[in-house]
Amino acid sequence: MPELPDVEFIKQRLERALVGAKIVAASSDGQTLRGRATGGLARALVGGEVRAVARRGKWLMVALDRGRLFSHLGMTGWWVVRDIDAATERFERARLDVARGRSRASLRYTDPRRFGRLVVANDEIAEWRELGPDPLADGIDVDRLADRARSTRAIKAVIMDQAVLAGIGNIIATEALWRVRIDPRAPARKLARAEIASLARAMKDEIRRELATRAKAKSDDWTDRLAIYGRAAEPCPRCGAVIASAVVGGRTSAYCPKCQTIGTRATRRGGQTGS
Repeated sequence: MPELPDVEFIKQRLERALVGAKIVAASSDGQTLRGRATGGLARALVGGEVRAVARRGKWLMVALDRGRLFSHLGMTGWWVVRDIDAATERFERARLDVARGRSRASLRYTDPRRFGRLVVANDEIAEWRELGPDPLADGIDVDRLADRARSTRAIKAVIMDQAVLAGIGNIIATEALWRVRIDPRAPARKLARAEIASLARAMKDEIRRELATRAKAKSDDWTDRLAIYGRAAEPCPRCGAVIASAVVGGRTSAYCPKCQTIGTRATRRGGQTGS
């Protein structure tokens, strides 16, 4: 599922292609488009000029001189830029053709599993307004996070709550918790402020690392060098124990039962929490 680094990568792509351009054609299938676009994407957007592209958490917003287009990529959604006369993409669900001076381009939204959505609205939608702070745009306020962590919920469920931190998904949460040795199943309220602070730094570091990976890639087919995400039953790269998995907050979470014990076993406060 696309997480904050992926959506930021797409935001920068859309920004380069769209800002200052006029939408000359638009279309979408009947399932992807939501909201007030009764007459379809063309009626809602064609003729509009793009003023800005923004991202908050896993949501994208294209602001036009009349209305806004919101995009959530769901599990498998993606935006690509093609020549105006390029063939239809496999799994193409929506298309925006734009003109800027003599230059023309076509932006295609693809989504094999159809969990993503496009929403046309006059103003900000509730899903956008209700998002918590964005770690990349706003940073992570440790005191606020520690306050939200006064909960019986598992710490992984807390940090993946989009009202707590917008954009943190399963990959970032899994990798960051491993790096600071915190058990993803640990009740959030059992963690000390210093451990919350270490986790905040690890999440920011993971976001920066993944953004750098995408920036260096020559195509969209990059490979992240993840430590334990998706590696259940393999050896832990830090201690060699077999990586286990558990369902936390409805998501499968890989973790090391030997070295990732903060919050579920007695640990010395102020002890080692790095990788």
